[in-house]
Amino acid sequence: YFKNKNISRMKIEHKGYKAIVEFDSVDNKYYGRIVNIEDAILIEGKTIEDAQKDLEKSIIEYKRVCKEIPKNPDIPKQ
Repeated sequence: YFKNKNISRMKIEHKGYKAIVEFDSVDNKYYGRIVNIEDAILIEGKTIEDAQKDLEKSIIEYKRVCKEIPKNPDIPKQ
């Protein structure tokens, strides 16, 4: 899902959920995904700080949806 293989990637984390993000110079945004769970959770932001906030919001939403389905949310692998 990473568009440009030449861009260095950054790691961000929240409550054990680890994401890798990269900057897309065409869209002028950061895109990423949580990498230490099986379910797919994508994040984005205009700045790395926005991507961090989106990570935090996405985890809350993920847990809410899992509870609604019902499904146990994946536990982050260390």
